Amino acid sequence: MTTYPQSYPQSAPQPAPGAGQAAVVGGPDGVLTEEQVTAFVAERLAAEPLDGLSVLLVVPDGTRSCPLPLLLGAVHTALHGGSRADRARSRWATHAAMSEPELAAHLGYPQDGLAERYPGTTVLNHQWWDPEAFASLGTIPAERVGELSGGLLHHEVDVRLNRAVVEHDVALVLGPVFPHEVVGFSGGNKYFFPGVAGRRSSTCRTGWAR
Repeated sequence: MTTYPQSYPQSAPQPAPGAGQAAVVGGPDGVLTEEQVTAFVAERLAAEPLDGLSVLLVVPDGTRSCPLPLLLGAVHTALHGGSRADRARSRWATHAAMSEPELAAHLGYPQDGLAERYPGTTVLNHQWWDPEAFASLGTIPAERVGELSGGLLHHEVDVRLNRAVVEHDVALVLGPVFPHEVVGFSGGNKYFFPGVAGRRSSTCRTGWAR
């Protein structure tokens, strides 16, 4: 008979050094115009030291909805010419890869017209099935995994992340946050884990969710 813990260890998120309040535009009583969105994105990115850096955009796949073409256009306009490259990466973990027509419709460019709509940008699927697509960030010891899982798991975890995230200077998540029936919510840092993580890292991470 398996005995499950009555409570799980809680770990309150700690703000990053120098982190302030999130910038907000709009509210529940109105609809933002394209000009407002573009101006807000430009203002926020202009405040970041991104000149000369390579930027990776981690975006949702077709199972998540948001005005992605509008957001991508605003970010591309703000970054183009200042950064070495900005790459829109289609976020995939356990779903099939998107075809070129699907990517074009999802990201808002004519089929075979990526270079015209988003100059200097490369669009990639997350190849979760290819071991060569990942870089190892280190190993979580089995003892620590046991602590984090409330004693449910007792094995070390090789933390593997899509190497494009590691090889770029800045990784920028661009997408919505939605309620999730299994893991509480989707979005935010989950675009990295489990979003573009290796299968074993993703399985372990999802297994801890309540």
